[in-house]
Amino acid sequence: MVLEEEVPPGTEVGRIRARDEDEGENAAVDFAIVDGDDDGVFDVVPDPRGEKGVGVVLTRGRVDRERTEEYLLTVRCFFKLCFQFSYFVVFFCRSRFSAPTRGT
Repeated sequence: MVLEEEVPPGTEVGRIRARDEDEGENAAVDFAIVDGDDDGVFDVVPDPRGEKGVGVVLTRGRVDRERTEEYLLTVRCFFKLCFQFSYFVVFFCRSRFSAPTRGT
C-alpha cells in the first residue's frame, strides 16, 4: 500500500478482513496494532459502516517520509476469547509533491 505523507489524522489507509463462522456476539472481531508503529502514527478500528470482521487502518498522527519511509505493521485479530492470527501490512510513504519535470 502507498500512503501519501502529511495526510490528516483519521485518513483511511487500508482495510483488514478477518472471518469468523460464529454468529452474533461470538462473531465479534477486535483488531490491535502490536508492532511496527513506534511513532504512534496509526490506529485500527472496527469498520465504521459496521461491516462484520473488517478493521480499518487510520492515521492518527503525522506521516513524515523523511522520518520513516516504510512501515511494517503487525495487526492481530482477536475473536471473542482467543487470539487467532496476525496480518503484516506494509505502507510505503511518498511525498505529496512530485519531483519537478523539465519543460521542453
